[in-house]
Amino acid sequence: MKIKVLEKGENKLVLDIDGINPAFANALRRVSMTEVPVMAVKYVDFVENDSVMFDEMLAQRIGLMPLKFKPGEFNFPEECECKGKGCPNCQVTLVLERVGPGTVYSGDFVSTHEDVVPLYDNIPLVKLGEDQKLKLEAVATLGRGLDHAKYRAAIVSYKYYPEITVDGRKLKDGEAKKIVKSCPPGVFEYDGKKPVVKNPEKCILCMECVEASEAVKVEPKDTRFIFQIESISALDPKYILNEALEILKRRAKELEDKL
Repeated sequence: MKIKVLEKGENKLVLDIDGINPAFANALRRVSMTEVPVMAVKYVDFVENDSVMFDEMLAQRIGLMPLKFKPGEFNFPEECECKGKGCPNCQVTLVLERVGPGTVYSGDFVSTHEDVVPLYDNIPLVKLGEDQKLKLEAVATLGRGLDHAKYRAAIVSYKYYPEITVDGRKLKDGEAKKIVKSCPPGVFEYDGKKPVVKNPEKCILCMECVEASEAVKVEPKDTRFIFQIESISALDPKYILNEALEILKRRAKELEDKL
């Protein structure tokens, strides 16, 4: 297996992975999205809510608010020594109390744990009118994307890596520039004589270039993929990928032991 980093950012990682098959690529994608542990608000206890938003709607917004946390510091409630009753090892309480007028933001929460706080302070939750009050306690726990979308670690996608060739012998008059203009993401560049493939990883397999000229041939490889991980949690994309691989290894070992 060969891996090449195409793009690396704070919340995004794009890889060129060669030497795997579609089954493995899909398994890695699913595990990265749905089985990497993430901390999120599980339920909200409302003491007072005079806002125009129903408790259930506001609780849903709070639940989708991404939280910072340190991986490995907390247990899953069902695996904790307290057996899910709730303790500092498996849950964190975030308290909010505001009086209007004004907009309530994610940064208004006060956490009982210094490491577990909203990832962004400027997420608007609800707008309070004159003398309207909002007082609540939100309880955050670890969970998986399999259980609820609020526990999803990342948006993960992949596509086949395209092998793009241009046969100069088949090029007709005027087709060179036509090929370059036909490609929406800009895979080709014109060198003055013919189209040159400069950015094959940008190809979306739309086949517009093939329609423009029979000189162009595009063949997606089913052993090479462009893999993209975009974190929607506080976790680093590289950590999400490594954790997903570890989960796959454990699953494979469990299957081997049972067989």
